[in-house]
Amino acid sequence: MKSLCLKDKDIENINSSELTLSILFTQDGLSYSLYHDESKRFYTLVSDKFNSEADLYVSKCIEMLEKEKILNKNYKSVNIVFAGRKSTIVPEALYHEDSIEEIFALNFNKTEDEKILVCNMPKSGNVLIYSVNKNLYSEISKHFPLMSVFPQSYSFIENHYQKNKIAEDSDIGKMFVQVFDDFIEIIVLKESELKFYNTFSYKTNNDILYFIINVFEQLKLSQTETSIGFSGLIETDNLTILNLRKFVQIVYFESQNPDYKYFYKFQETAPHYFYNFLNIC
Repeated sequence: MKSLCLKDKDIENINSSELTLSILFTQDGLSYSLYHDESKRFYTLVSDKFNSEADLYVSKCIEMLEKEKILNKNYKSVNIVFAGRKSTIVPEALYHEDSIEEIFALNFNKTEDEKILVCNMPKSGNVLIYSVNKNLYSEISKHFPLMSVFPQSYSFIENHYQKNKIAEDSDIGKMFVQVFDDFIEIIVLKESELKFYNTFSYKTNNDILYFIINVFEQLKLSQTETSIGFSGLIETDNLTILNLRKFVQIVYFESQNPDYKYFYKFQETAPHYFYNFLNIC
């Protein structure tokens, strides 16, 4: 998680009922943004990393939100995003509500402190089954009873799928990689279809490189035509990127969505860090 504090003082003149609050919970911290729907402008982006034991995580999250004076306000809408590796994708046509637990168990073991949720993705025609921290979910629900809940994969998959569907070169394979502190997720799009989605735990840069190259080989992707777009918590000079460019010709980082406006200090942080989170709006 990156620590930053970007706040436009002009937001003090805007009623909270005109704002969309989005909160991203990761394993080691949280981020939140405030977006004004009418002007399509982001006024605030704050992120903090917690150096605490797992059993103190929920209290740390609430403590930060209280400190930032985010709670007890009437927002136009609230988006809650949970980032975690335990996420399974199912084609909508094959999804059955009564088999959620069984499908999740095919790939992951559910722990006592986890709650399984479902997220529909109408653009790509899929359903995501994922887990969240049960105690955190319960606590956040008390503060935001009308919240909309998403996994980190939602905007990552849906927005890239939609963009590729209308792209002139949609028949050319494209890979997208979103990086968090302890896991990555990869999607591959081609011919207006989601060809691949998976999450991978990693410990070193070589792990990330291995997973990407392995997907290239398994799907027989072209090293000269297939592009790789990075977003999330990875630096532009990361060794993974430098070594990957020896293997793949087109490697780039996501940029700001031109459909939105931003407080000028947003330029102080790399746009790919929170690209998918901000695009949840």
